[in-house]
Amino acid sequence: TCHRSEAAIDGQLGLMFGQAFGSAMSDISKSAIAVIAPPLDAHILLLDPSDPQALRINGSPEFEMPMGTIYVNSSGNCAANLIGTPDFYVGRVATVGTLCAPADMSIRKDEGVEPMADPLAGLLATVGEWDALKATLAEPEGPNAQMDTPQVYTQGLYSHGAKLGGDGAIRLDPGVYMIGSGAGSKGIDLQGSQSIYGRDVTLLLDEGATLRVTGSGAILDITAPTTGPFAGVAIMSHRDNTSNGSGANTEVVLAGSGKINIEGLIYVPGGHVDITGTAEKDIGGVISNTMELSGTANITGKGLPTNSAPEHTFLVR
Repeated sequence: TCHRSEAAIDGQLGLMFGQAFGSAMSDISKSAIAVIAPPLDAHILLLDPSDPQALRINGSPEFEMPMGTIYVNSSGNCAANLIGTPDFYVGRVATVGTLCAPADMSIRKDEGVEPMADPLAGLLATVGEWDALKATLAEPEGPNAQMDTPQVYTQGLYSHGAKLGGDGAIRLDPGVYMIGSGAGSKGIDLQGSQSIYGRDVTLLLDEGATLRVTGSGAILDITAPTTGPFAGVAIMSHRDNTSNGSGANTEVVLAGSGKINIEGLIYVPGGHVDITGTAEKDIGGVISNTMELSGTANITGKGLPTNSAPEHTFLVR
């Protein structure tokens, strides 16, 4: 929540040396506006401690996050590497190492900062905890199920992922969905004009599973739950998914020219997020090991866990 305060001065001010210049007083009128608001959030946090390009922005993408911070934990040279001519509107870029960018690019940057701890490090922190949750999930479509037809699905385990045979929409009831990679599905794969819609859902990508949205008319439109252990988390990848952007194994690929709306966090603690293509993309936030951006994206901050940091005062005018 932001609070706005305006103050004004309107009157006369005595001048110490005014009489020497024929005027003992001066009329003044001045106003100021201050805003008390939460500090700029780290809407993107990249966890790799040493990758020389933990964040890579390439080409001419449009990237908007005017009231947020990109935080890069890498201590490497060019920990954040901006190449090309992006339209880059970001509140702040903070790096443990250095930031490399074209000389004519205006960026509010902080280099040499301390690493930021992963705020979700305790969420399914071990393989044992992940497997324990997996064991409690129902299999509403039966063992070895796959979301392969356009219909409404209920929460549970889908060990063969989600892959439609043709165009159509998968609609998800509220809940937690664990997505496997059995039968060569590789997780969730949206091509053509295939879509997934869901409200108050969390997608858990099991070990070996990926999420790929590449179709020219594909749509991914989901919102995270607002309560419970996964509050604010729309997508989470298994901690042992660690491709770091190696081709087809990249954990999350948001591409194509369809539409992506994710209200909540994409959480890929061990792996890579690749945002490319011309699709309209509104994403709440990203925590991942590494990230590459070469397409259009708007990081909105919507649906993220509530920020409990102290408020700061900013002078607006």
